[in-house]
Amino acid sequence: MKTRVGLGLALVIAGFSTTFFAEGSAHAANSNRDSLYVGGTILGFGAPLNSGFRGNTTPYRLDFDFGGHVNGRHDGFVIGFRQAFLFGGGFDGGITQLRMGGDIAIPIRGGRMELTIAPYGAGGIYYNFNGADPRAAISFGVEGKFFPIENNGFFAMARPFEITLLPGNGQFGTGVPALYGFGVGAGYAF
Repeated sequence: MKTRVGLGLALVIAGFSTTFFAEGSAHAANSNRDSLYVGGTILGFGAPLNSGFRGNTTPYRLDFDFGGHVNGRHDGFVIGFRQAFLFGGGFDGGITQLRMGGDIAIPIRGGRMELTIAPYGAGGIYYNFNGADPRAAISFGVEGKFFPIENNGFFAMARPFEITLLPGNGQFGTGVPALYGFGVGAGYAF
């Protein structure tokens, strides 16, 4: 239920933003930004969603990623790598993942600015810095990138919704703990 509410909220915010900022009708279009990117969230957190974490509390989350779009623009199919770190709350570990998704570009003010809605999935490994056994890390979510400067690759980004599943044995016992993730940050498309 929480997953549907979070996804619905992200879609409402995206719809409001495009209605408010776009000239004419809002629609997916070709991006005016370059295909490669590097970015990261510097303000973020993770929140345990189920009892699989046995008393762990909310950790600080920091991540960065880089990748590229196969069509030569900042829209369409994208593949990249992501490194996340979780500090505090009994976590103190990292998540390394391969990330894939499909970015949807929405031109704003005649394409001088741009909003990109980016649903994605990622898979990789979670490891604890204290030497506990590693676990698989499977994530899915959506983020938004806002390019506020004409003819420039700088973007501000927000990731309002991400769920990471950590199946396996080890630090958290057995089962499939689920972790909600949120973050805001910035990046550059080149």
